[in-house]
Amino acid sequence: MSFFPQVLARLMPARARVPEIQKGSATGALVAFEQLGQPVWSPRDYAAFAREGFMQNAICYRSVRMIAEAAASIPLLLYESDIEIGDHPLIDLLRRPSLDHTGTDFLEAWYGFLLVAGNAYVEAVPLDGQLRELHVLRPDRMKVIPGPDGWPEGYDYTAGGQSIRFIDDVVPGVRPILHMRMFNPLNDHYGMSPIEAASVAIDIHNTASAWNKALLDNSARPSGALVYGAGNGQMTAEQFARLKSELETSFEGARNAGRPLLLEGGLDWKPLSMSPKDMDFIEAKNSAAREIALALVAAGYPIILSPGFAAKPAAVGRRAALAAWLTAKAHPLTARVMVNRLWQHHFGRGIVATPNDFGVRGEFPTHPELLDWLANEFVDGGWSVKRMQRLMLQSATYQQSTEADKETLAKDPSNHLFGRMNRLRLEGEIIRDSLLAVSGRLKRTVGGPSVLPSADQTRRSIYVFAKRNARFAFLEPFDLPDDNQSCSKRERSTTAPQALTLLNAADAVAAAKALAGRLEREATSRRTGATRVSARAGASAVAGRIGSGAGVSRRVAAG
Repeated sequence: MSFFPQVLARLMPARARVPEIQKGSATGALVAFEQLGQPVWSPRDYAAFAREGFMQNAICYRSVRMIAEAAASIPLLLYESDIEIGDHPLIDLLRRPSLDHTGTDFLEAWYGFLLVAGNAYVEAVPLDGQLRELHVLRPDRMKVIPGPDGWPEGYDYTAGGQSIRFIDDVVPGVRPILHMRMFNPLNDHYGMSPIEAASVAIDIHNTASAWNKALLDNSARPSGALVYGAGNGQMTAEQFARLKSELETSFEGARNAGRPLLLEGGLDWKPLSMSPKDMDFIEAKNSAAREIALALVAAGYPIILSPGFAAKPAAVGRRAALAAWLTAKAHPLTARVMVNRLWQHHFGRGIVATPNDFGVRGEFPTHPELLDWLANEFVDGGWSVKRMQRLMLQSATYQQSTEADKETLAKDPSNHLFGRMNRLRLEGEIIRDSLLAVSGRLKRTVGGPSVLPSADQTRRSIYVFAKRNARFAFLEPFDLPDDNQSCSKRERSTTAPQALTLLNAADAVAAAKALAGRLEREATSRRTGATRVSARAGASAVAGRIGSGAGVSRRVAAG
């Protein structure tokens, strides 16, 4: 024996050979003890993050997709000082970075790689001295080449056993590779993936899902053992084979889930693993899901959606942080949408004709400067809806006549520029409230619980209970929106059922009777007791103002 084997033999003496366990028969008694082993975690590399995190975990996949899609949907604008530049080669390149990618696809891939790997790489491709294409490269194929001073000098791209090195500028002042990386406290050249911080939670979530699936495949029963306690505790070979065949045929697999196991002849079932209730794996999955979401979408301001916006330490919850960001003055979209809805309600058409879409697929505002001014006034006024409505109703635009001269009609027949006031029909809720008000039946109590829709209820329509299967029949002919869908704008129609409803509906008849009784009470003379109802009094009660005699006569005659 040589020297080194002798030394090793002294340091590490050979273990005594453990004799194999001998059983008297295949059905003999056996006791086995298994100690809990150490957890096995997924490797910390890009392939594991992409496979275990993005591809096999629904929480991680959805979080990455939501962030990437939201960030990619924001239009990119180019400014020189305060002037927006709409036509520029850079804008054209970002809109169509390559033949097989649109601008949105390009940005989604870029943000997705950044979230999964912590690194994102973009290759700039020149042609005739100009940038013509941009390509997103897979992070696992890229390698940083540090220079003598430690800063990146170039990049290697490896695929199919071949490598390409990027060092020189493709055009003057433009590097061939743009490398975006997240903060990594332990590496100067590569970023840290958010999935790495959530890797333990991802492993727990995936393992819990796999264990649940295995449990379902095993008839939703945990593993266990059949104990034979009759006689000497042993079965014959024939009995053992028959019992094993019956168990495999009748009680294993998902198709046998729920089938009761009938034990007889000294057999007893002993569970060898914890039940789902004992493990509480559902709560473990929920806790792991929360940790995954926190690693990818932490509580605070979505900085990626508003560059330059300084986030404060998150001392509140995620909803409060999102609400503070939505209502910040540096984020004017919320105020624009709100004032556009108010304008649409009073003028029949919004400054932006697509109230649910202010993005690239929506219509451009007819008066963008007015929209921004109203939004700033709304924010400066403390988000007061009453103040904004007063401002609109007192404007010269709202107080215009619905009639227009021929020149205005020729230039703007659809009145998109608000050269005249639009004629607006009342909504069904306002018609009902008006009937209750003029008849004196309107209950003016503010607040309180809602009421079911019926002709006997006299509360304002805002307090009427709205439910998909309990719709208000009186409001149906007046373009009542569908409760199953989002309604950004009420339809305004003129149909025969509307007139018939105002003539025959129980709500209208009850309002007419109550109005007649009100007029009789108000017209009864306190001195003589005689009742004299005039047309002028009725018209004044309905219209809310005192009209001229001729006007009242014409209205009565027309009625």
